[in-house]
Amino acid sequence: MRPDEWLVTVLIRHHALPGTTIAGLTLDDIDFDRATLTADGHRRPLDQLTKDAITSYLAYRTRRWPLTANRHLLLSQLSALQDGPVSAWWISERIIRWKSTMAELRQDRILEEAAATSTRDPMHIAMMFGLHPNTAQRYVDAVHGRHDPVPAGTPYTGHPPRR
Repeated sequence: MRPDEWLVTVLIRHHALPGTTIAGLTLDDIDFDRATLTADGHRRPLDQLTKDAITSYLAYRTRRWPLTANRHLLLSQLSALQDGPVSAWWISERIIRWKSTMAELRQDRILEEAAATSTRDPMHIAMMFGLHPNTAQRYVDAVHGRHDPVPAGTPYTGHPPRR
């Protein structure tokens, strides 16, 4: 796997970042000293897998486009000559081998995290992936089943309450 494919795969499958966020990442979003990656204004820990993928990609980037002034992390032949991000098509081409869309890979990762979180805490999912709490709750419900507490004083009928 090429370094650009590896990095895009890690950012989607491990961090569940959407394609537009990945395209918008700049070199300033990577802080090796503090071991953080800032995506959409959210700072997240830079784990060893991601650090290795970024380091590999940066070496590739430097060899391929040593004189580029583009500050975006990911570059294509076209974007290296300009100052904008890579295209959505460019990113989707990096994951073609997975036979899934970026959205599907991202959703799979969020569901994996929801399954790994035994506390059923939607705020953990919301904070980790930058989701609205209601969206995070839907992921938790999808994994653990919906849990609607019965209001106090409701007689037990053996049937769920009507809405």
